[in-house]
Amino acid sequence: MYLKKTYFVSIGSAVFRQSPDIISCKGLGSCVAVCLYDEVKKKGCVIHILLPYGEDHAKPFFYANLGIAKALERCVKFGMRKERMWAKLVGGACVFSNVSESSSIGMRNVIESRKWLNFFKIPIIAEDTGGTSGRNLLFDLVTGEIEVFTFKKGKMKI
Repeated sequence: MYLKKTYFVSIGSAVFRQSPDIISCKGLGSCVAVCLYDEVKKKGCVIHILLPYGEDHAKPFFYANLGIAKALERCVKFGMRKERMWAKLVGGACVFSNVSESSSIGMRNVIESRKWLNFFKIPIIAEDTGGTSGRNLLFDLVTGEIEVFTFKKGKMKI
């Protein structure tokens, strides 16, 4: 019997797991977690993106423009099928009070992530993004549900 375990995703990395595991991502301020899931295989991935774009191919998961492409490539090798995948986005808060939310690094991370998911034809079925509060998440690979915790809103599922 396979026991459920929780795997943590650190900044600039990606974790690929399957049911019944849980993927956890903590301390999402302006960072964005891109959660990918194949409902048939019950396999998923979380990328913890720090910046909207960059050129360091040795560290692709730090950037939306490189990380999403690299994650999709690895998802396929992991046995997930692109035509069955969906995405959920969490994070992208404006954490600095002297910056407008629309021009913050957090919102730029969200916009760039949306752009690349759209480019690869991966539907975004839910998101909890923006605002001024940091977030933590738990991605349950049995159900595909993501529990998001913020200090202002408490717990919610997306």
